[in-house]
Amino acid sequence: MQFLDDSAREKPDICQFVEFNRHKHDFNSLTAATLNELPDQLVAYYQRNNIQPLELQQGQEEDIVVGPAEKEINLTLDFGNGEGNIAVGGGVYVPPPRFGQY
Repeated sequence: MQFLDDSAREKPDICQFVEFNRHKHDFNSLTAATLNELPDQLVAYYQRNNIQPLELQQGQEEDIVVGPAEKEINLTLDFGNGEGNIAVGGGVYVPPPRFGQY
């Protein structure tokens, strides 16, 4: 993996290799390590393509308008039917996965 990461130095570096075993017990650590190079990669992309940042926009909390939701969605799940099926609120039926199906 180190060879692949080092060879990418000639081109734009658009990948990040993370040693999973070092972070497998800490999801936040794994996420941070995976996304570690993303800000530098984004800045490099904009610089290569001569894209300038937009002007800073100022706003006040009063400027934020939140309208009413159009429709409430029932997101309840029922696992207690005894057959391995999952019932999703709103009448949606999700059958249990079969081997090789997904």
